[in-house]
Amino acid sequence: VLPDVLRAIFMLGLFATVMSTIDSFTLIAGQTFGKDFLYKIWGGDVTTLTRWGLVVAGGIAILIAIYKRSVVGIWYDLGSISTGSLLIPLATSFSERWIMRPNFAFMAIVAGGMAVVIWMALGYVTGQERFLGVDTIYPGLACAGIIFLLDRILRR
Repeated sequence: VLPDVLRAIFMLGLFATVMSTIDSFTLIAGQTFGKDFLYKIWGGDVTTLTRWGLVVAGGIAILIAIYKRSVVGIWYDLGSISTGSLLIPLATSFSERWIMRPNFAFMAIVAGGMAVVIWMALGYVTGQERFLGVDTIYPGLACAGIIFLLDRILRR
C-alpha cells in the first residue's frame, strides 16, 4: 500500500526493532550465563566469561532458529519448559505457609524442566505433536507438583 520510499523506511524500522531486541536479549543471556553460572563455577574475569556466554547464547539461538522455523513454535516450546519448571516453585514462594525449601524448589525446577524436554523429545521421536495426546507442560507440572508434595510431607 505504501510508496517505495515509505515502504523502505517502514521495513528499516521493523529491522531496527528486531536487531535491537536480538542485541539486548543476547547480551542479557550472555551476561546471565557468564556471570551467574560460569563465574560461580570457575571464577575469573567477568568480561571474558560474559563474552563466552554471548557465544554460547548466540549458538543456542542459532540452533533453535534452524531447528524450529516457526516463532510460535519456539515460544510454545520455551514457554512450556519455563512454565513446567517454574510455576509451582514460584507460586508457592508468595506465602510463608506454602513456600518450598530451597533444595526442593531446585529439584522441582530441574525435574519439571527435564520432564517437559523429555516429553517433547518423545513427541519428536514418535512424530506426534503431543506425545500420548498429552500437552508438554503437564508432565513438567506433575513432576514439580510431586516434589512440592514430597517437600510438604517430609517437612511434617
